[in-house]
Amino acid sequence: MLLRKRALLVAAAALSAVILTFGLAGPASAATTTGSDAPPTSPPTVTVSAPMTIDCSTLKPAGLKYAIEHNVNICGVLDHGSKAGNGSVTPNANPVVGDCGTASISGWTLGSGRAYFQFRLVSSTGAIWYYSTSIVYSGSAGGGSLTFSGWWPGIEATGGGPANTGSGWADAYVAGSVTTDWAECTIGYPSMSLFVG
Repeated sequence: MLLRKRALLVAAAALSAVILTFGLAGPASAATTTGSDAPPTSPPTVTVSAPMTIDCSTLKPAGLKYAIEHNVNICGVLDHGSKAGNGSVTPNANPVVGDCGTASISGWTLGSGRAYFQFRLVSSTGAIWYYSTSIVYSGSAGGGSLTFSGWWPGIEATGGGPANTGSGWADAYVAGSVTTDWAECTIGYPSMSLFVG
């Protein structure tokens, strides 16, 4: 009986490792944070937002249908076109990008040359089905990145973690891509500077 319990514990630990390794843990597939590495509860010292944009060549049929039904001119689907009796649309000849939502980065100073950075993605084009983001930072102690990927069937996703930036000014930005109900979106590089004690 004891061997069976031990085998079950080993199997559960192995499954947890697979879930974390392959990003099957949902929105927080990066390393789990605990204790002093958990997100601060106070308001952030700095928050900066930037738009996410759609690569209109990836606009999915669901996005086109929604735009038509709700008279939303995303990626130019209503420009220079007409709504025919059958609900078809002639898209703009050269649509390049469209609005996809916002990406934000927030930062907190933790003291002792450490900061905490967090990203937030908010989609305006349906549920976020997959995201792959990096928070890239640099400071007096050098630079690094915090990487995140996962699925999140909602319109918002967040993630973050601590960084050893060193004391003084630290810079950080968010980069990556997001797959939503409608299309592939690119994060618009929100960037920030933070004085770390």
